[in-house]
Amino acid sequence: MSEAATKKGAGRPPGPDSQRRPLEVSAENRVILERAGHPFRQGQTVFSAEQRAILKVANFRRLANARMPKLLLQLRNIARLGNRATYTYTPAEVAKILEAVEAAVAVLRNSFLEQSSTSNAWSL
Repeated sequence: MSEAATKKGAGRPPGPDSQRRPLEVSAENRVILERAGHPFRQGQTVFSAEQRAILKVANFRRLANARMPKLLLQLRNIARLGNRATYTYTPAEVAKILEAVEAAVAVLRNSFLEQSSTSNAWSL
């Protein structure tokens, strides 16, 4: 078999999806790219590396700003369970709640730290 025939898709006629279609970009992402000095051009079929990097940062910040207040509110709600005038609980129940929260925070911490530490990891 020739080298050209072994390549993915070789020998098959091009399908309707073989040509790249222009990207559909949200108005929000267009504004983000324009403010960063990397405007999206009409008919563009792929994001440039700079545009992808800008959108990744923007998406991270958008999602973090939306999710953190919800998380902090839920933690405050759990903290309110500590009101002895309203609730009765055992030390074992408190320990179970705190262990679960601490385990979740450890997973959160590791999800951020693993990515940076593994990129510099050395192994044989």
